[in-house]
Amino acid sequence: MDKWTHRFENHAIFTTLKTVLNNQRELRKIKDLSPQAIQTINRIKQIRLRISNILKTLDPVLVPLPPLNDINNHITNLNNEITEFISDKDEAHLTNADTHLDATLLQLPLLLPPSRPEDFRDIGGAVTALRRTLGQHSWRIAEEVKNLTTQIENTKKKSDETESKAETLSSDIEQKTIDFNNTIESIKGKFEEHLRSLTEQTQASESKRQEQFTQAELDRNNQANTAEQGRTSQFEAQSNNLKNEFDTNEK
Repeated sequence: MDKWTHRFENHAIFTTLKTVLNNQRELRKIKDLSPQAIQTINRIKQIRLRISNILKTLDPVLVPLPPLNDINNHITNLNNEITEFISDKDEAHLTNADTHLDATLLQLPLLLPPSRPEDFRDIGGAVTALRRTLGQHSWRIAEEVKNLTTQIENTKKKSDETESKAETLSSDIEQKTIDFNNTIESIKGKFEEHLRSLTEQTQASESKRQEQFTQAELDRNNQANTAEQGRTSQFEAQSNNLKNEFDTNEK
């Protein structure tokens, strides 16, 4: 066995492809996958088969090592993303895996310049797969742009609603402040009116009591004067009687 055949047949890419196959079996056990996830998993299977078929047709002596190493690196990264997806079910890993598939497809034509009809068919299949991948990427990007546009519109709508609510709330606060001030002024006015009325009533009552007291004093004075005059008249009458009796006795 020549060194190129030994190098090719013992290359890590064959072990890496077996790991992809094992991961595919694990992926089939996962339930409730989204349509996009199912499409990516099917694409992984198709491209793995494509690589395996191409490797079977290669002449080890004519295989350049750098593109083979690059393909192996991309498939290794692909396996890492699949393992992460199996672990946490985050479909972002499948999106990353899809990127590594694209990079792998770009390296396949570098393994060997086509010289046979079957080689052209392999490249044609790779181109078709790549075209399909680009179509899927375009569809996914369009969906993401659509979703982002919807999110932006919803965010703007919520912002407008929030601004409108803030303006309404500010207006309500302003009106309630005016109503509160008016209520305070009304209460203050009623209190001052009540105080003024109470003061007037108090003054009127005090004036009436003063008049009643003055009248009572006058009445008492009049009564006292009348009584005094009565006693004086009575004394004078008695004195006159006594004088008349004395004068009569003298005669």
